[in-house]
Formats: sequence, structure tokens, C-alpha cells
Amino acid sequence: MALALFGFALATSVFSPVSAQEKDPVVLTVNGQKIRASEISFAKDEILPHLGGLPPKARYPFIVDYLIERHLLAQAAVRDKINKTDAYRKRLRYYQVKALREAYFATALRPKVTEEKIREVYDKEKSSSKVRKRARAQHILVATQKEADEIYAKIKKGGDFSQLARDHSTDEVAAKGGDLGFFFAEEMVPEFSKVVFDLKKNEVGGPIKTKFGWHIVKLLNMQSIGPRKFEDVQEGIQAILLRELVQGEVAQYKKQSKIEYLDPDLIKLRTDVQKRVKEHERLLKEQQEKVKQKN
Repeated sequence: MALALFGFALATSVFSPVSAQEKDPVVLTVNGQKIRASEISFAKDEILPHLGGLPPKARYPFIVDYLIERHLLAQAAVRDKINKTDAYRKRLRYYQVKALREAYFATALRPKVTEEKIREVYDKEKSSSKVRKRARAQHILVATQKEADEIYAKIKKGGDFSQLARDHSTDEVAAKGGDLGFFFAEEMVPEFSKVVFDLKKNEVGGPIKTKFGWHIVKLLNMQSIGPRKFEDVQEGIQAILLRELVQGEVAQYKKQSKIEYLDPDLIKLRTDVQKRVKEHERLLKEQQEKVKQKN
């Protein structure tokens, strides 16, 4: 039934099958008031992000209990005539606007971001992405060439690189056997990276002179990093396209609308924020111009 939408496992004995014609079946009633699958779907979207620690099989019953509680308290509010109060009307107006915004988003905007458009963005990014290499290496850092030469000779005779790093390296990763983890070439000084990225796996290179001292390096692994799979980035691309679509729509509607700010404090705060944004844009433009001139 509609519960398949949520990916929740349910015992088939609890609910009877739903006919193909019943698109929004009644799942349960609370004092005769119907709770349909669509309402459970809305509640799922609202609270599921907060149920990370709950086992998947327990999430559907939890959401149903959440709705039962909501309906029971709503019914109590009607009995106490809270639905006739000004406080209720103010809250209702807020949620009506929220519901309309969400309905517009779901029916008018979301369908525009199709899988075809998402894949088009992915293919464009993929075609312009280069395969990058990153290395994992150990190194031993000492102050003089003499020390480096002596340690390098010990390694060539079969000395344990990790232990020699612990005993002699002045680098902060000495305690880890000199393990630097994975890094891209540009993350290290050029003299160091040039040697590392020319080594073969488990090969030792050096001594290397840099501004930090003298290095002996051992390549542990080399990886080629290419574009991620479509399935891994599909949701992220969709979110970006939807955000851009919403921002474009809102900007267009703002131009066509009359918006009046009446609160003096709000007017002052908006003015201050706009000044800061303009100043930030000015500084950014100056930095970009300086970069262009250097190049």
C-alpha cells in the first residue's frame, strides 16, 4: 500500500491490500477522523530527518503515533474552543502560507528539475573534470644532509623506515612512523612532490632539500581520483538546481511585487547588511583585479 513509499517494512497482517483505484487510502481513524496515507507522507517528510537513531522498522509506527498524538490534541483544542481564538487564527495563517509554498514547490518547481537536466549537468562537469592523482607517503625529516645520508643508507641496507622515522624525524608525524596520509601534489612544497609522484609503490626517494630541512620519503600508495558516479551525486545536483530555480523565481516575483518594510529596526538592520555586502563585493573585486594584473 502507500507505506511502500516510505521504505518501511510492515507486517502484512496489520493492513489489508489497497485497490489500485484507491490512491490515498485511509490508514487509521482517531475518534472517527480519517488519517490518510498522504498525511503520513507529509509527517514523514517533516520528522524523518530527526529519526536517525531509530531502527528503520520502527519509524513507520513512530510516525503514526506522532499523528495520533497530533489529532488527539487538535480534537481537544476544538472541544476547548481554541480554534475560535485569535492566537489560533494567527498560527493558522502562518501554516496556510507554509503549506501553499510547499505545494507550489512540489507541483510547479520540483518537476522542472528532471533527471535529464540533472544528468546534463553531471555530464558537463564530468567532461571538464580531470583525473587527479594523490599519494600516501611516509617521510623522515632531519636538519642536515649528513643525517639524511646516514639514515638513507640504513634504509637501503634493510632498515625499518617507520622505526627510523620514530627515532630520528623531527616532524610532528614521527610518532606515526612518518605517515603523512594521502595528499595531492599541490598540498606539498614542489621539491617534495616532484620526487614523491615519480616514485613507484614502496620505493624510497631522497634525500630531498626543502625549506623545512632534508627529507627521505617512501611512497606507500598512489590513487587516481576521477569524477564520482552519477548515483552518488544525483541528489546533490538536484538540490543545487532546485535552489537556483527557487532563487530565480523569487527574484522575478520580487521585481513584480510591492514590498514595504514598516519596522524601523528592520529597515536599519537591512541597510547595515546591504552596506556590508557591498563592501565585501568591492574588496573581492579589488582582489580579483590584483590577481589579473599579476597574471
